[in-house]
Amino acid sequence: FDQNRQRTIVFGGDRDYGSILGDVWEYDGTAWLPASASPPPPRRDGAMAYSAALRRVVLFGGNYAQGLDDTWEYDGNAWTEGPSAPPAMGYRTDHAMAYDSNRGRLVFYGGTQFFAMDDTWEYASAATGWTSGPRPRGGLTPRHHTAMAFDPSRGRLVLFGGFQYVPPGLGDTLTYDGASWTSLQALSGPRARYGHTLVTDETRSRVLLFGGFDDARYGDLNDLWSLDAAGWNQLSAGGVLYSRAKHAAAYDSRRNLMIVFGGYTQAGPSQSLNDTWSFDGRSWVLGPAPP
Repeated sequence: FDQNRQRTIVFGGDRDYGSILGDVWEYDGTAWLPASASPPPPRRDGAMAYSAALRRVVLFGGNYAQGLDDTWEYDGNAWTEGPSAPPAMGYRTDHAMAYDSNRGRLVFYGGTQFFAMDDTWEYASAATGWTSGPRPRGGLTPRHHTAMAFDPSRGRLVLFGGFQYVPPGLGDTLTYDGASWTSLQALSGPRARYGHTLVTDETRSRVLLFGGFDDARYGDLNDLWSLDAAGWNQLSAGGVLYSRAKHAAAYDSRRNLMIVFGGYTQAGPSQSLNDTWSFDGRSWVLGPAPP
């Protein structure tokens, strides 16, 4: 979610595991609008997050026939290519990236380079580029298809779940303060999964988790959870929302809504979804699909 322009941004992806997309769409809460700026090369499985310090959306990595290691910044008017990843970082797909509000920088963890990775990298600006963060010590295993968001109640990033090498998915919760990763082993919460999303609800000082793929049940999930200072809590939400994984999600801080778009499902008439849903704290409401 671009807080400066008050819009949700979607870029790239694929359709039914086939054609890889390279278009940019913006959602203003009423309609999806095509962006006019010339976009980066098409890709799937990249990561994108908004940097409040830069007042820009930042995109890193992904896949288009091969892994990508490029960085792009988007201010609503133009995409600007930033520094490529240093050799030690390399290309990355299926990684998690989020903005650390306390430290004013983006952080990404894990992903794949033929195999699951367990490294941490940080991005403050194009001038400084990507810098290496601490590797986890115990508790945090290599993983991809994980999710990460800033937790206002703890003042640090939180990461949940993901996929390592073989099934099942992971169901652990960890936090990152810029110096080290810490496992919240005492917390019970969502079942293990991967391909889910986490977003930050600053108004209610919590993180919201939705969906993903559950190996134990061999299917997609449509459960909704919140994480605050007291721990995980499953939320009851009205509305009929297909279970899904590998969808996009953001928190619209202007309208106080969690926005979910697209993804893959085993419950609907088509594998690929292009529906838009918003959660207002009580129920899911169906919104417009892109033209």
